[in-house]
Amino acid sequence: MQVYKPYINHGRSAEFLDNLRLGKQRVETKQVILAILRKLGILRDGKTGWLNHPIVLMYFNNGRPYLDDLIKYFYAVVDEWVRRGFVNNISLSNIEPLIKYVDYEYGTPVSEVMAREYRRYYY
Repeated sequence: MQVYKPYINHGRSAEFLDNLRLGKQRVETKQVILAILRKLGILRDGKTGWLNHPIVLMYFNNGRPYLDDLIKYFYAVVDEWVRRGFVNNISLSNIEPLIKYVDYEYGTPVSEVMAREYRRYYY
C-alpha cells in the first residue's frame, strides 16, 4: 500500500501517474483513510489491517492526521481517472459523515525531497 505523490500538488501528481498506478491510488488512498478512521476509533468495523503500516503512521501524525491532504489527493486521482476516460466506481460517500469527527492537520507529510524521490523511483 502506498500514497504515491510525486508532486506536492495533487492534480499534478495524478497527471504524472500511469493508468495502472493511477487506478490503484484510488483504492489505496481510501484504504489509508479507512485505517486512520479505525485507528482514531471513529470507524469501528472490527477490521485491523494496515493500522501500523508506515504510510498510515506517516499520515496519522500521532492522532492529528493529514486527512485533508488525503481527501484532496483522492479526489484529484478520481478526477484524472475519469478525465482519461475510465469509469470510476469508488467514492468516499460512505465515510464522509465520519470525517467530520476528525480533528485533522492541514498540510502534507510529503516534503519536496520525498516527492522528488517518488519521481526518481518512477523513472
